[in-house]
Amino acid sequence: MIIESTLKAEQAIRRDVVPAGDYYMKVVKAGETLRILDIEGNQVCRYFVL
Repeated sequence: MIIESTLKAEQAIRRDVVPAGDYYMKVVKAGETLRILDIEGNQVCRYFVL
């Protein structure tokens, strides 16, 4: 079941576009939300959280 987010994009603290094949590394603090959105399709997202 897919549930639509109630978060508003215009209220985001930051918005970053990462080119295909590139990497992205930022700190996400407790209570913050990270949303990963595939804007072009056919891209695999891999992430590692400590």
